[in-house]
Amino acid sequence: MTKVTYKLEKVDGRYYFNDGTKYVLIDTGYGRTVSADGKIGPYSVGIETAIEMQSFNPTFMHDGQRVGGFLCPLNGYSCFLKGDSVTIDDNAQEMPEHEWFIPFVPGQAPLVQCKVDGKHQILFFDSGMRLPVLNDNSLVNGKEKLGDIAEWIGPLHGLAEAPFYSATFDFPCGFHFDGHFEYDRLNAVARWQANGFFGIELFTQYDLFISAIPGKEGIAIIKR
Repeated sequence: MTKVTYKLEKVDGRYYFNDGTKYVLIDTGYGRTVSADGKIGPYSVGIETAIEMQSFNPTFMHDGQRVGGFLCPLNGYSCFLKGDSVTIDDNAQEMPEHEWFIPFVPGQAPLVQCKVDGKHQILFFDSGMRLPVLNDNSLVNGKEKLGDIAEWIGPLHGLAEAPFYSATFDFPCGFHFDGHFEYDRLNAVARWQANGFFGIELFTQYDLFISAIPGKEGIAIIKR
């Protein structure tokens, strides 16, 4: 039952912190909280070999170090991403004051429901991805491609380059977000029984509380 705060570091649009011995990626998509030494800060976590972690995410940080752990918020760790810091709480009871709350669909995976450009989608919330990745080709019809971007796709254990586009995201709670998405032309996300992944891009504009509180699992969104 510990609460700790770390400085966030942004690399390639994703968010990491250093727990004093290693860099850790905040990644709901990894599915479990692990590290090579069985610790993340004061928490005892699952052990994953450095080789396995590097094959999943080979990111080098600014000082040349590799990632040494993955923190999955829904593994019992509520995470408050506020400004340039993250506060991790393994016994959170209450959410901070917030404007909107996006609940996860009940079940094991962090699924959210929304409309993308007016079309209903079910997306897997993956804080380890920078942009949403969608596999519905109707969402790109008639749209101007803004460029190509290489994203790390977990199911592929590798980088996939894809075109990206602008989009609007509307959630049942009333939250509206003007963002972007990559078109998943490899259909790499289909196995997740979702229309795609919803990434961490909205943290560029809002503070986020990723809640692991029993019965209140989801994302609380706070205006900056």
